[in-house]
Amino acid sequence: MLKWPMFDLPFEPLLSYWLGGISIYDIEETLGVALSAYDPNDEADREVVIRDFILTRFDDLTYRHRFLMVKLLEASLKLPEFDFSG
Repeated sequence: MLKWPMFDLPFEPLLSYWLGGISIYDIEETLGVALSAYDPNDEADREVVIRDFILTRFDDLTYRHRFLMVKLLEASLKLPEFDFSG
């Protein structure tokens, strides 16, 4: 069983982990301001947000952890009926 790197707890990937890097709840004045400089409809800006705000959260995870995270995202993206807003 795969466990969290720093805890003796089972690792179960969730889609919400992907969005944790851009969740501005309670930090609108800092992260919210930083993210507002980027246009999510612009490909170059989107790449910066993904690289600098989302993927950096996974730096402490091993290859196996990251692999499971990518597989979860991939499976969700393949489902046409999947509601990412929910």
